[in-house]
Amino acid sequence: MSASAAIPIQQPRIRSKPSARPDRKTQIAIGLFLATILTRLPFQSAILYHWDSVNFAYAIVGEFDVANGQPHAPGYILYVMLAHAINLLFNDPQTTLVAISITASGLATAALYRLGVEMFDQATGLIAAGLLMTSPLTWFYGEVALPHTLDLAMVVLVAWALYRAMRGESRQVWLAAI
Repeated sequence: MSASAAIPIQQPRIRSKPSARPDRKTQIAIGLFLATILTRLPFQSAILYHWDSVNFAYAIVGEFDVANGQPHAPGYILYVMLAHAINLLFNDPQTTLVAISITASGLATAALYRLGVEMFDQATGLIAAGLLMTSPLTWFYGEVALPHTLDLAMVVLVAWALYRAMRGESRQVWLAAI
């Protein structure tokens, strides 16, 4: 027996890198997010729509006073803090509040799609997201300086996290609790 026949030559294993490309469901969710935002941009409000919007704007520029109704009780402290931080980018309360509404609309649509897919199937997720994205009331509130679409996005995200926690993903409970 020759020396070369006694020692098998092993080929080195080439490990492939994990794909940086998101899976199909994530790609669709991103597409829905962007489509929702793009449909809102041409119609965004140019003025503070409601007296609540005006009071939120006052709160952003440093006149946070719930006793004086800026904004009204309970004060929406987290919304005002978020808006104050984003206003550092825009330096305009109207633009800041509308940007939050538009972004939250996209987030709600994408999250509802993922929730629908996980609870039922792809078709259900697409139908639910499509109905939310084109709902006149959701569309309207996604273009004005009010917190309603942010509330919607948070509710959908909490429902999604709780559904995943119910299926055994215990860390999702902490996300829902926050």
